[in-house]
Amino acid sequence: MEGREDEAGAAHARAAVGAVRLAGVDGLILGCTELPFLLPEELDRPEVLNPGALLAEAAVRHALSDLHSAPKGGSLPAGKAS
Repeated sequence: MEGREDEAGAAHARAAVGAVRLAGVDGLILGCTELPFLLPEELDRPEVLNPGALLAEAAVRHALSDLHSAPKGGSLPAGKAS
């Protein structure tokens, strides 16, 4: 794997996920940034967490909350870059 998206890496990742599932885990965190790219078939499963997607969603929520808290006139709160 090591940052490469190839079939050998995907097969290795699938084997690891299969082994973890056989161990009876309740959930799976795709904690390395390349895993969601290697295992796209896993992303829609409810027990699989994709930290990259969760972080992106949290960043958007945070950015939108800052926009909604901006004073009238459209400027951002003090200390916020535009």
